[in-house]
Order: sequence, then C-alpha cells, then structure tokens
Amino acid sequence: IERVTAVTHANACCALANLIYVAFAGRLFHGDDKEAAWAYTREKIEAVVAADPRLQTVQHHYARLLSEDFLQTLSEELSGSGYVVHTLESAVWCLLHTQDYRSCVLAAVNLGEDTDTTAAVAGGLAGLAGLTEINGVQHMLLQNFNSSIGSFGIGIAILANGSPIGCIF
Repeated sequence: IERVTAVTHANACCALANLIYVAFAGRLFHGDDKEAAWAYTREKIEAVVAADPRLQTVQHHYARLLSEDFLQTLSEELSGSGYVVHTLESAVWCLLHTQDYRSCVLAAVNLGEDTDTTAAVAGGLAGLAGLTEINGVQHMLLQNFNSSIGSFGIGIAILANGSPIGCIF
C-alpha cells in the first residue's frame, strides 16, 4: 500500500491515511458491520504503526481519528478542507454516524469546503458497507431496499481506477 501511495503522495502522512482506509474498507468488504470494521482497523493500525518508525512520526495527526472517543466528536469539530487527515477523519465519521449511503454522502457534503473529496471517500466506504448487506447478509434484495446503496460506491471505485489513493485524492 505504501508503494502505491508513493507514486503520487510519498509523504508518510498520506501512507498512513491509505493504510487506515484500506484496513477499514477491507473489513467492510469482508462483511464486518461498520462498528466492528472500525474497531479492527484501529487495532490493526496501532500494530502497524508500532512496527514502523516512519509512520510513528506522523501518527499524532491521526490521534483523534484513532482514539477511543472518536465517535463522540461533533460534526462542527470536523473539517472538509481536503487535507488528507481531515478528509479521512470526516469520511469515517460520516459513515459511523449514518445508516445508509445517501445520508452518509449528504453528511459529508454538509461539512462544506472540499465536499467532493470528502463525499467520494465517504461514499466509497458507504458503498462497501451497503454492498455487503445486499450480498453477504440478506443474500437477496429486500422490498423497498435502497438499490443504489452499493452501486454508487462501486462507481466511485471505478472512477478511482480501483485504487484507495484515487478515492482519497
């Protein structure tokens, strides 16, 4: 993941953002509910950072995102500036505080500033979470189920050429 990130963004801060994103997205893809996927991600990233001195130099940027009480963060405390740390923090917050794709992306847009970037990252995560619900839990489409819940995330992933770095930037 770090080699892929380094193609366009070699900074350790960007590498850590992608490690967090890929760990979270991977757990969502494999069927974890979003809370379990986030708990796994926090634990996994702690171990990865502990083993990598380069990532240790930037981990303080992600202190709030990876903290136990991140879910208590208020939306007013978030930033949609487009900076990689702010984008990832806001996207994860939006997913963890909403129940469907539409409300997740709308929450990201409502943060303001660089809304397309934040919404693209949040939407990619929400799409993965929704696709799992359709394919892995229900094994069928339910009547009145939001049919766009997974397809928007897939579209974003296609536009990003299947790369997490493309979704973030």
